Amino acid sequence: MTDFRDTVFTEIEWQSLHDLLGLPTRQQQVIRKLFNGLSDKQIADELSIAVPTVRSHLQRLYTRFKVQDRTELVLFIVRTHLQSVMALQKPINNDDVSGNDV
Repeated sequence: MTDFRDTVFTEIEWQSLHDLLGLPTRQQQVIRKLFNGLSDKQIADELSIAVPTVRSHLQRLYTRFKVQDRTELVLFIVRTHLQSVMALQKPINNDDVSGNDV
C-alpha cells in the first residue's frame, strides 16, 4: 500500500501541523495512520492498542475539530495545513509582476 501521508506532508510539515494543533502524541499517531487509509483494526494493530481505544481517540478528534467522520477529519487537517502555508507566503504586489517601472 502506498504511504499517502508521505505524498501529502513532509516530516517537517507533520511536526509543524502537530505543533499548530497541539495534539497528544497518540492522537498524532492515529491521524498519521488514518492518512494511510488504515481501518480502526489496522491502526490498533500497528500501534499495539485496542480497537475501542482507536475509536476513542477518533471521537476526541472529531469533537475537538467539530467534524463528523474520518473524511471530514482528513479534510480539516489538509485545510489547516494549507491555511498555515498560505499565511506564511508573501503576498504578490501586482506592480512587481507587471514589468512596469513606476
